[in-house]
Amino acid sequence: MSPARTILLARMDRQGAPTRCSVPEISRFFGIVVHMYVNDHEPAHFHARYAGRNVVVDIRTLRVVRGRIHPRALGLLMEWASLHRDDLQATWSMARSGVTPGKIPPLG
Repeated sequence: MSPARTILLARMDRQGAPTRCSVPEISRFFGIVVHMYVNDHEPAHFHARYAGRNVVVDIRTLRVVRGRIHPRALGLLMEWASLHRDDLQATWSMARSGVTPGKIPPLG
């Protein structure tokens, strides 16, 4: 895996105070941007953004946990995730341990 592009986002901690966290971009295809927070909470999941909308997807079940994106984009995202489930799990493990994960190949 090659180094991922990382963005910093403001996020609230448990007390509601803003914090900055690293959000590595792990893949990008057809306008869909996939990323994972470093040191994020369980269960294993990834975030995806498309056309200003966001979804959170459980890696084990490939169920949308939160959010909504265009159905066609969601279909492409799920196809990509099913092809790269092992990579996603490895990336999750890296991110949970505080290591900035590398890229996962896009859907071709």
